[in-house]
Amino acid sequence: MKFTVPLRFNHEFGRVYKRGRYIPGKHCVLHYMKNRREINRLGITTGRKVKGSVRRNRIRRLMREAYRLNEESLMCGYDIVLLGRDATEDLSYDIMESDIVAHLKKAGIWKPVGFAEKGNADDQEIISDADPLL
Repeated sequence: MKFTVPLRFNHEFGRVYKRGRYIPGKHCVLHYMKNRREINRLGITTGRKVKGSVRRNRIRRLMREAYRLNEESLMCGYDIVLLGRDATEDLSYDIMESDIVAHLKKAGIWKPVGFAEKGNADDQEIISDADPLL
């Protein structure tokens, strides 16, 4: 992951849980807070209610992949914890990705279309459908 480093320690997770905000969902819960850095920090975990290590690991893999593929669409400077929940039906990647993307948009971490962050002029590209010469 280019713009993300992992949350590793229990006190880092605890800080996000205690001081941050959260958005609950059917398949995962998003905990987040600003971190005063130019990168995101990500922690992925599953609850105790998810029985079986195979199922817990699958949920974590799906969340990690959904985040990885959408990482460039996120604003930097956040601590993010994704908490996986047990689902009654077999969970597919598409369902998990749509759930995570919806949470990130609701939290305001998702970059709006045409948004360019501070940085090099080469990195800033505004996406526009309109042709400036017309």
